[in-house]
Amino acid sequence: MVPKKRSEIEKLITHAGVEAFLKEMGHGALDAEISASDVAPDTVAEAIGKNPVLKVGDMVTVRLTQLEFAGFASLAQMLAAAKAPSRLRPLVESSSIFNKVGAGLDMAYGALRAGFEFSSVITSWESTPEALTYIDVGQKLPVPLKTWTHKHIVSDSGDGGMIVDEITVDVDPGLAAPVVEGALRLHLESRAKAYSKLLA
Repeated sequence: MVPKKRSEIEKLITHAGVEAFLKEMGHGALDAEISASDVAPDTVAEAIGKNPVLKVGDMVTVRLTQLEFAGFASLAQMLAAAKAPSRLRPLVESSSIFNKVGAGLDMAYGALRAGFEFSSVITSWESTPEALTYIDVGQKLPVPLKTWTHKHIVSDSGDGGMIVDEITVDVDPGLAAPVVEGALRLHLESRAKAYSKLLA
């Protein structure tokens, strides 16, 4: 739930608005860009000053300028604390080893920073009285993702708006699925925080 109504949220679903949202979500570690489809801009897009609304065929590209593992380190620490015997939990929760491992991974994979890229294309867009629904499908995906489908739903709910993100992925190798699931949970948490900040 966000305090803005659906109509107000939809006004932000422009190229510049989505780029700003992705950068906010990435805390400065992401570079986001939207490439317009071959479809000629309509009068609505021209009327809002060369800041076209998102539409079918647009390509969303995100580059990771910093490869940080702090989120994964926190997730690992949380899982380890949950599994640890109760008398050892305070020790696990206060341990700095997880952050050190995260920093080590960051250094080891630093060379990937310039080449880490994710892109998806908007494949459908449907606006009904009940909700705006659009889907983006992955085109260029980082390992171990094989497919990516992200369904966005924006609707009115009470005094504000409801934003729902449904993400479906295929992973190869399958052994990486728990790690990807943890990363997606962190991703959705980051999205929720960015929504709250930008739509406050």
